[in-house]
Amino acid sequence: TMRGIVGLLFEIAVLVSLVAAVCCNAAVVGTCEFLNLGGGLGQIGPWRADVGGSGCVSWDKADTDEDDWLTNMARACSVMALAFGCILTFFGFFEQCLCPLPCGRKLMDLSGALVQISLALV
Repeated sequence: TMRGIVGLLFEIAVLVSLVAAVCCNAAVVGTCEFLNLGGGLGQIGPWRADVGGSGCVSWDKADTDEDDWLTNMARACSVMALAFGCILTFFGFFEQCLCPLPCGRKLMDLSGALVQISLALV
């Protein structure tokens, strides 16, 4: 029936949105273009940097003596957002496709809110 087809299309849209969100969170972890340094100095991201045209390479905070709490916060929050996004996708997949899990709705609401908070803190 028409009602079943519309429901199926909405379920597919929800699952595609969840997968896209996890991919976007993973892109935040791997991006170099999170902050432009200006003056042709390059860009940095939470985990990778392109400073002075060296290319987008991983950078280790152990190379510096500075205690950069902003970078630490961005790194921690980007990984938290990715983890909570995976949890949200897992419970969303079970809710939409297989069978509702115990406390699945509450965990989806909680992990969705924590993804938003974590990305806002990045």
